[in-house]
Amino acid sequence: MVRAFRQIGHEVYPYAKIHLHDQWLKPPPGFRPDLLLRMECGDNEPQYEELALLPCKKVYWTFDVSRYPQRESAIIGHLQPDLVLTGNSNFEGWQGAEYMPYAVDPDLFHPGDQQREGCAIIGSPFTDRQTFADAAGVELISDLTQADYAIRLRGLKVHVHHLASGGTGLLVMRPWETMGSRTVLLTERDQAHKLHPDIPWLTYRDAHHCRERVEYLLSEPEHCKDVASFQHSAVMAGHTYQHRARAILGMMG
Repeated sequence: MVRAFRQIGHEVYPYAKIHLHDQWLKPPPGFRPDLLLRMECGDNEPQYEELALLPCKKVYWTFDVSRYPQRESAIIGHLQPDLVLTGNSNFEGWQGAEYMPYAVDPDLFHPGDQQREGCAIIGSPFTDRQTFADAAGVELISDLTQADYAIRLRGLKVHVHHLASGGTGLLVMRPWETMGSRTVLLTERDQAHKLHPDIPWLTYRDAHHCRERVEYLLSEPEHCKDVASFQHSAVMAGHTYQHRARAILGMMG
């Protein structure tokens, strides 16, 4: 989101701990924003007293509310945001929240020009996910860094998305990143898909159905390319982080 806001012409700074490092990124001394956007996904850090005191408009964008509703309510009560957004469509209206899903960062997730082959699930090796992968006949790839993950994702013809740990209604980052990479997204059905009729979702019912769809896609390379192109065009037309940044600015007037 920092990059997206900068790309549309705004001065913006991150305030966050670098993933897997005990190091913080903070704005320069004296910086006074017009808008604070706080995004939350399993963050156990303190609630940043100085951010709550900033004399500016505030937006809180939560994704893990289904897992941590009490914590999320406490953060909202502390921050007192002018706008609450939720990535989980099941919680639209909760605390007055409006629905806004994740998106794709096309600087990191793009088609590239490498040769594509095969199908896989990329994700943590949860027991349920491994059981599903075995039943569907799909390789499960784990323990990739962000850069390696992006490269591996755009080297696939088909990526199967399975088990959104945040529950139904939450379209996590991986589906958007898959489509942004112009890799076919084959995903379990979710009611949130109905909120995005512009996306040509390709879904499966169960592991057996997933196996059938993967086999068909890999046996029909031209059809596979067409599906990937349709999905990529749709996500780039309306679901990048620049789109989300512009939507937030529009909501805030």
